[in-house]
Parts: sequence; structure tokens; C-alpha cells
Amino acid sequence: ARRMFELTERLLEANGAHYRDVAKTWIYISEILDWYDEFNVARNEVYSRFDLMPGSSSDRGSRPVLLPASTGIKGESPFGAGCIMDVLAVPGSPEIPSRFKLMSNLKQKDAFLYGSAFSRGVCISEPDLCQVYISGTAAIDQQGKSLFPGDVRAQISFTLDAIDALLEQEGAGLEDVCDATVFLKRKADVHIFREICEERGLTEMPHVLTVADICRDELLFEMDGFAAFDLR
Repeated sequence: ARRMFELTERLLEANGAHYRDVAKTWIYISEILDWYDEFNVARNEVYSRFDLMPGSSSDRGSRPVLLPASTGIKGESPFGAGCIMDVLAVPGSPEIPSRFKLMSNLKQKDAFLYGSAFSRGVCISEPDLCQVYISGTAAIDQQGKSLFPGDVRAQISFTLDAIDALLEQEGAGLEDVCDATVFLKRKADVHIFREICEERGLTEMPHVLTVADICRDELLFEMDGFAAFDLR
């Protein structure tokens, strides 16, 4: 994991960017249920060196502290790596500074407060368009605890409510989601997700369904996504 982050920083620098320009990461960990705690230690260490962690005291110039939005999920690498990552970077310039901000969620505790270094979402503002990259979201409450163990219907409902609350801060909602990835621990629960979407009028929401372990064994559902809406 340390090498992965450090290599990403070198690749960004080679292309005129920096890790502070990263708005979203997608991280796939081969044995997430066994390795997630160790992964978080490594990420926290590297992000501290990159001067991204809250409470860091060095001079950051005009850029705010930013932990990227992130999805962390089980995923196998065709190269046999323990973890692999995609990133989306939005570099600024002296003439056009970066226009994105870290988002919190009133329904959930900030993840970095319980050891996971990512924000709940990132909002990128353009003159006439707002884009929100939604972190992988599961049924985790305002204390950082998992909710509704064993109850996938309740976990799905809470997660959708949490994403809706995140988007509401920018004047949007679930109806503005243009692209989502839905992670279910059990394939048999797909029909429950579809039933809830029908109940909420979300049958047209573009999404991909996949079966994967989530970062905690008791969590049965997670969803990330991208929302965009016109500001005019």
C-alpha cells in the first residue's frame, strides 16, 4: 500500500500534478476483511507525509486540507498485487485554482475520525455545473459504528438516505446520480436492492451491481457514485 501511494505521487508529479489534486480514489484490496486495519495504518502514514491529514501544521499556501473521496472494496488484481488503485486528479493553476472541496455528512461520522483517511465526498464546482464524487458509503452511524447487522434491507435504506443527505448539502439528491457502483456481499440480496429502488423511484438510476466483500464483515451493502447537476 505504501509503495502504491508513493508511486501514484510520482506519476502525478511527472504529469504536473500533486497528490493534493486527487479528488477521488478507488482502492481494491485482495483480502480486505483481514487487511483493512493494516491498510489504514499505511494510508494514514503516507497521507501524513503528503500533508493531507487534518491537524497537520505545515504551511499549505492557499490550498485547503483535502482527503480525497474514496471507495475501498475487495478486488483481485490480475497482477497478483495485494492492493491496486485508480485516482481522479483535478489540478489547478495560478490562473484557475482548483475548485473542489471536501464534504462531510451530517448522518455519518467523518471517516478520518475513526482511522480511515478519506472524505465522505468531494464537490467540484464549475461555472454552470456541480459534480459530486460520492465515497463508498455503507450503514455507519454518527459514532462510526456499523448499523443493522444481518439486515440488508435496513442497511440499503440507511445508505441511500446517507447519500441523499450528502447530496442535499449541494442542493441535489439521489435523482442526480449519473453513475453508481453497488456492492453487495451476497448475490441473493440483489432483488432486495431492486425492490427498494422501485419503492423510491430510482429504477432509472444508472448503476452497476457487483458482489464483493466490504471493509467490515457485518456490512452487507455499499454504494459509491457520481452526481452532476446544472447550476443555472
